[in-house]
Amino acid sequence: MATIFVAGRAVQSAEIKVSKSGAKYFSFDLADNGKTYTEFYEVHMNEHWQNVAKYIMKGKLVSVVGNPGMSAYLSKDGKPKVKATIFAT
Repeated sequence: MATIFVAGRAVQSAEIKVSKSGAKYFSFDLADNGKTYTEFYEVHMNEHWQNVAKYIMKGKLVSVVGNPGMSAYLSKDGKPKVKATIFAT
């Protein structure tokens, strides 16, 4: 399985969510400012990361190691989009 390392700033504070199967996890968006453009990632952490998640606040510098995931969807205006996700390990 592939592993990815990303460092950037938290776009918002980590918030707890519940999956369709009932599992709790933390989620936040991460902005990685590259040389020519900014990449955005949605980061998911299971509830074992609870002590770390409380320190992830908007604007804080965060580094994440995890498994990458991608999903395609159509935006509200019908344009194809891709969402990059990191499942923290």
